[in-house]
Amino acid sequence: MKEGRDPQGNHELTIFNQFVVAAKLAVSPNSIQKRQSPEPDILCSTDGRGDMAFELVEIIDESMARRDSDATRLRELLVGAFKSLPDDRHASFLSRYQHCSIYVSFQDEAAYRRRADAVPAILDLLLSSAESITGTNRFAEYREDYEKVYRHAEFARADDHVRVVFPQYRRSPLFLIKNHSPLLGTVDWLNVSRYEHLQGPLFGVDATGSFGEPALEAVQKKFEKKYTTDAPIELLAFYESQPVLPEDIWLPAFSSFVEQNIASSPFGKIYVFDAAKNKILFQFSRPEIQPKVSETVETAYWELTEESNALDYLEMAVRSLMDVEKNPWAWKWVCISLHGSLYGFAVCAIKGTDYMRVTKTDGGGRLKLINFDTALKRCQEDGWMKQYVFSQTLTLTADQKEAVDILKNEIRNKVAHFIPGSSFIELHGLPTIVATYFDIIEFLAAESGNPHLRHAEKERVRALCEAGRKLALSTKIQRENSD
Repeated sequence: MKEGRDPQGNHELTIFNQFVVAAKLAVSPNSIQKRQSPEPDILCSTDGRGDMAFELVEIIDESMARRDSDATRLRELLVGAFKSLPDDRHASFLSRYQHCSIYVSFQDEAAYRRRADAVPAILDLLLSSAESITGTNRFAEYREDYEKVYRHAEFARADDHVRVVFPQYRRSPLFLIKNHSPLLGTVDWLNVSRYEHLQGPLFGVDATGSFGEPALEAVQKKFEKKYTTDAPIELLAFYESQPVLPEDIWLPAFSSFVEQNIASSPFGKIYVFDAAKNKILFQFSRPEIQPKVSETVETAYWELTEESNALDYLEMAVRSLMDVEKNPWAWKWVCISLHGSLYGFAVCAIKGTDYMRVTKTDGGGRLKLINFDTALKRCQEDGWMKQYVFSQTLTLTADQKEAVDILKNEIRNKVAHFIPGSSFIELHGLPTIVATYFDIIEFLAAESGNPHLRHAEKERVRALCEAGRKLALSTKIQRENSD
């Protein structure tokens, strides 16, 4: 678990109860107790096995946890700086960005102190522009010859920066920083998205970056600990904040270590649990206590829901983005997966508790799902979206509508319904379109208030969208497009 996140252990109890249901363990709910070290984390009673103890450990890269912490602190600084603006500047900021989500991504190499020092300059930049800033804005150093380099761009000058817009190329605007602004080398990009019904401004800070696969390290540390208890102990390692990498990356070494070392560990059984998907990824018992294999073959099921399907599409999009630098074909799966995820979460956002809201009957009397365009159109209408007091309706900007149209019609449909022949798809500009899709998906899935997702699933959506935006906007073709 993250240090200091939940001193009373309530979160561990929540995870454990969720795990018990997923693993179909015969645990008496009233018997579950949170215990303190040197005891294992959980003590409970089971039918047939008596008292059992469980030690819990979250699988998360420490650098990722540190980024999460830094992002939270920086977001609080942005909110505090906004609230502390003088009355006239506060009113001006509110008039421009009341309905906006403002999202900042800092340079990976910039130290926390440097990022914190840049917070006032970010607000100054948002206020100093001649008009409200929208879209995803990149940052670069100003050079005198830029006006010759960007011959078709529009330049807007301020005291400490020059804003460069490329209207005909659908490129993200650039902020060319002059002098020694604290933003230069500190801020990577700034996204401002406008939603008509949002009561803001809302501030966010990108917490993504490269992360390792810490499952093996987490379990190794637990294998070395000593515990005080009379009950048999089992280990529950769980993913929640960190996306799960493909099994071929982490599972071979992990399972090999567990099989070779479980006999000398304090544990009789090891579980790996994906809390966001409510899925057991791995389990292994000591050979001497493994149950006998039943001769009865049980029927296997694949449970599919609209929510799990949309989330799986989203994970596939992020995984595919990890491969685009070495394999351009991966862009195909990015686009197909993003389209599927947006379609799925659009349906989730409007269906409520009645699936008839998202279906129609064809001429033969058969029930069919509404198409993508209809689902997305309904997400932009209060009559379909205002299901609860906290529901929010989707508002798409012109740029977002254009991004959806390009990815759906010019890329996804062309690939999914490919007519034999030869075709070329322009990649420059695609990363910005992909990042826009992640924005829309994150709003529908995690902010609109309608899809029936657990807290852990919403956090997974946010983490995946942050990772997806970061991956897309840091690709080589995006850098070429911004130069």
